[in-house]
Amino acid sequence: MQTAVADYHMHSNVSPDGRAPMEDMCLAAIRQGLHEIVLTDHFEMFQPNVPANPYTYSYLENYFDKLNRCRAQYSSQLRIRAGVEMGQSYLDLELEQKILRNLPYDYVIGSVHKLQNIDVGEIDYHTVDLNVLCLDNLEKLYQLADQSDFDCMGHVDLIKRYAARSGIKVNLMDYREQVHRIFKRLIEREKGIEINTSGLRQAAKETLPSFELIRLFYSMGGRILTIGSDAHRPEDVGKGLAAALTIAQEAGFTRLALFENRQPRFLPIP
Repeated sequence: MQTAVADYHMHSNVSPDGRAPMEDMCLAAIRQGLHEIVLTDHFEMFQPNVPANPYTYSYLENYFDKLNRCRAQYSSQLRIRAGVEMGQSYLDLELEQKILRNLPYDYVIGSVHKLQNIDVGEIDYHTVDLNVLCLDNLEKLYQLADQSDFDCMGHVDLIKRYAARSGIKVNLMDYREQVHRIFKRLIEREKGIEINTSGLRQAAKETLPSFELIRLFYSMGGRILTIGSDAHRPEDVGKGLAAALTIAQEAGFTRLALFENRQPRFLPIP
């Protein structure tokens, strides 16, 4: 069994959907024997006229206040990197750049969580046209790959997670041409993907993205890869990371990327 040293995707209750204080997430990582984590609390972009948007600059300042307290408390036991998961940042590239120029992030996940301001977890997969939905999602992923400033694309086939919850199977390998276009652009811009293990403990019962997508990314020349639990509560910190290492190796990867000041360094997979 492989042993993971880093969890590069987790959320504290700074995020609206987080379940526990940042301190509890750090303590969980220490108990799991992790050496390094990135707390990637959300920052979501919206199309215009969204009421009561919680994602403000003061929200980000609150994140760094809590992060710095955790660093002061746990630095002898755990390396804590500053991160953010930016959703749909192509919707406001000016705001994206303002945030990333002015705040000292180590690592940025670029994700697509919403289509027309509707979270993909709130879609009725029994009534939607799945083909139209997948093509729309893939086009937004390409916009992200083409325009946004991030280090790794998060959970490429996220819609699979929520379709599976409704008993419906979605496989983005059915859209190989569109996926190939996205991966080609990521590689051109020297960006990576993550292996997100949340699907292993949910209805999809596989990582996000699937092994086939991870292997395709590698076969096309993609070499930047991180792994993360996408934990929103302490009991999920580190979950599935050992399996992710095995999947990474089977797909062809020999090393993982770790980030500091937005620059990757590479750790061989044993």
